[in-house]
Amino acid sequence: MKAERGAIERWNAEQESASHQVAAASMASSQLVAPRTAAMRAIVAVVLLIAYGWALSRLGLSSERLAAGWDMFKRVVTAASVPDWAYLPRVWEGLRESLHIAVLATTAAAVMAFPFGLIAAEHPHIRTFLSPLAKGGLSAIRTFPEILFAILFMRAVGPGPYAGVLALSVYSVGFMGKFYAQIMEEVPAGPAEALRAAGAGRLAVIRHALLPYALPGFLSLVLYRFEQNVRVATVLGIVGAGGIGQQLMLSLTSRSWNRVIVIILVLIAAISLIDALSGWARHRISQGLTGSETSSSTEH
Repeated sequence: MKAERGAIERWNAEQESASHQVAAASMASSQLVAPRTAAMRAIVAVVLLIAYGWALSRLGLSSERLAAGWDMFKRVVTAASVPDWAYLPRVWEGLRESLHIAVLATTAAAVMAFPFGLIAAEHPHIRTFLSPLAKGGLSAIRTFPEILFAILFMRAVGPGPYAGVLALSVYSVGFMGKFYAQIMEEVPAGPAEALRAAGAGRLAVIRHALLPYALPGFLSLVLYRFEQNVRVATVLGIVGAGGIGQQLMLSLTSRSWNRVIVIILVLIAAISLIDALSGWARHRISQGLTGSETSSSTEH
């Protein structure tokens, strides 16, 4: 017993000595690493300061320009502190036109993007050799911003809301087609396999196995894209594609700051309301989708 107890005590002493050695080694390594880390931070800080100073010098900023800008800012704030509420009916007309542009572009793109998304989807039961090509085409559309499409269509059909509708529709097709494909790719393969085993064709699989699962995601995507199109329609109006953005650009050009503030306040209120309603609708759709999945799993 004494020999066993002595062996245990020696083993415990060895373990304790080894742990002390490991702790000492880690402390020594941390002491070595700490100066290196501090040196790296100092080097990064110096590099960032040099880059920041170079950028400021290239922009030609000076204290005189900053002072002039501050004086202009104070004049703008003073003029905008008395909004021209008599201009509000004109603002409502522009906002209504922007909403019409967003609604038309979103609904048209929601329909036109579906066949592209269907072809691009790499779901095992609907994938074809055209899927990579369709995905590449949708990516190519999303490469160009909406404002570039607006400028191109303005050259083709002239300035106005028609150019805005076309620009938003084309870009939204690329955006929604991509996410249509992703939504269909996430659909479980079980129902489609059962239909295939029963002798169903491709169209029957799409109608009865894919669309019932994908439709809530489609609706949520359409609402989200509508939110984005309302915002973008404002920007496109600045370049002449109709809507409230066109009124904003005219007011900025004429330096009618009391009208600019009215337009900005209306935009904030309208976009906040649209975001809240769209977010509520998408939340309800996702809740319904979760509930249906839970009930179907319970039945199985």
